[in-house]
Amino acid sequence: MVCDFDDDDFKQAGRAYAEECKNQGLDPLIEVSRSGNGAHVWVFFGEPIPASLARSVGIGLLAKASPDSYFSSFDRFFPSQDTLPAKGRGFGNLIALPLAGHHRSEGTTVFVDSEFHPLPDQFEALAGTKKSTLSELKRIYAELQPDPETSLPQAPTREELKKLKASGKVHVTHDSHVHVDLSGVDATTRTALRHLGTLANPQFYIKQAQRFSTFGTPRLIVRFDEKDQVLTLDRGTLDDVLDILKTAGYTVTRRSRTPKPRRIDASFVGELRPYQQYAVTQMLKQKSGMIVAPPGTGKTVMACAIIAQRSVPTAVIVPSRELATQWRQALKQFLPDVQVGQYSGAKKKLSGVVDIVTAQSISRNDSKTDFLSAYGQIIVDECHRVGAAGLTNVLAHLNVRFMLGMTATPYRSDGLDKLLPLICGPIRQTVELERPGRRDYVVHNTEFTYDAPYQFWPDLDTALAADAHRNQLIADVITQAAQDKHTVLVLVKRREHLTALNTLLADAPFPVLQLHGGQKASERQAVREKLAATPHFVLLAMSQVAGEGIDLPALDTLVLAAPVSFRGVVIQQVGRVTRDTKDKESISATVHDFLDANVPALASAFRKRSSTIAKQGFTRNDI
Repeated sequence: MVCDFDDDDFKQAGRAYAEECKNQGLDPLIEVSRSGNGAHVWVFFGEPIPASLARSVGIGLLAKASPDSYFSSFDRFFPSQDTLPAKGRGFGNLIALPLAGHHRSEGTTVFVDSEFHPLPDQFEALAGTKKSTLSELKRIYAELQPDPETSLPQAPTREELKKLKASGKVHVTHDSHVHVDLSGVDATTRTALRHLGTLANPQFYIKQAQRFSTFGTPRLIVRFDEKDQVLTLDRGTLDDVLDILKTAGYTVTRRSRTPKPRRIDASFVGELRPYQQYAVTQMLKQKSGMIVAPPGTGKTVMACAIIAQRSVPTAVIVPSRELATQWRQALKQFLPDVQVGQYSGAKKKLSGVVDIVTAQSISRNDSKTDFLSAYGQIIVDECHRVGAAGLTNVLAHLNVRFMLGMTATPYRSDGLDKLLPLICGPIRQTVELERPGRRDYVVHNTEFTYDAPYQFWPDLDTALAADAHRNQLIADVITQAAQDKHTVLVLVKRREHLTALNTLLADAPFPVLQLHGGQKASERQAVREKLAATPHFVLLAMSQVAGEGIDLPALDTLVLAAPVSFRGVVIQQVGRVTRDTKDKESISATVHDFLDANVPALASAFRKRSSTIAKQGFTRNDI
């Protein structure tokens, strides 16, 4: 087993880890890695050892070695996974061997002592190293008692922190990040604080469960930094930092280093519903945080009210140009006297008062983002998109007075849900609204089959889009709903699927319109204007374009022509027909879904999707 360290303090970390190995009866050898800027600590075994046991012991030793440098320079373990890949070639594990030819003459790939001086006889050191046994590892594992979910020691409990009864002052400053002076802070409290900036990486465990190689996929996502006795954490951890320190018994002095923003003239022209007013009032008490509200509950209206109340320069970050267009319309309606600018694609005209910024325009490595520091408030619409690396990095380093995230679904398909509150702040308000009216979930069974030996989603989506019988069934469902005077949204994944359905509906006696990514922005805007002027229609749309952000209160029927499973996407899609408007509070909503029971992958996706839809208050009816 090899523990790999490659940060600036690799010598200190490698030395501490090797010392802890010795304390537990193991006989480690430290090697300077090939680059010369890292260390490998080797432990050898005299008999076959389960990789999962070795890795659990190694990570437990790492955690125990030095709480003051917990995870800071650790890179990975070899073996890098618990099981071999079920498919593919090779073992899925790789690490350079020591004593590598000409590298030895450069002082690398050699075994060293605790001071990192090369050992005089490399092969004698290797031959004299004690090989550990399975029973020894089991004993160490039992003593370390790692957390069964992450193979890491658990963070101290609240009761354990209370028992510390610590004394003394701890200085906390905050700007874009939270900085904790660790001078005089005990090891247990330090560990609790570091856990605030450490996330288990869901992708690692997914790959491991599927027996794919985990090489290059870190087990942990480390969001904290620690230098010169100062621990730096993300903005959203501030409340938890203060709570941990006070629970442990410390007196906390706190200082803000966020610049004081200038004032703007902003008056809200509109009327908030009681639940909206309550959410706005509560959010105004906080400097950062998220509002979670179902689609159609007026997140944009609430944001406009918050802009007016705070009256500071504001940048609104949106994930798409479609949402940018909707935001511009809302700002003109509710803040008519405010100058609104936009920063997206070729359109980069900022007002410095309230500006709409698309996430893509600031997320690339070469993007200019300095202008964002001039705002006093950042509003992140659809903030569940924050997990994207480029956007996360930009938002994490903005030193602004106010940060507000808004979403209907605080979940991410990659499992990084916990990243959202780190960047935007914790969830402060969750809007729960009971709406009168029927909610029908109509399930249509299909005869679709797919005989390929492997069921990959892109291939399945292509096959579904081309299946004539399934498409005719969908077209019949659409036609019946439209003839019953319902306003229908049909969501697909593929352009060719949209084309196929449009062909089947070519002679329909009702308006059929399309929205897809191949249209120009002006074309999509023209479609939206036509939709707003048409009382009943059928809209065929790509789910990527219309899944979130589409604002058509007249919609009352949703046809899920292409399968999805992730609950966040399902909630967004269903929310298109459950919007809260004054003239639609008592109108029913219907979702038509299709169960492809003959294909296991599609049947599994349906089970996940139907469970989410049921939790949205829909009653299932199979046809």
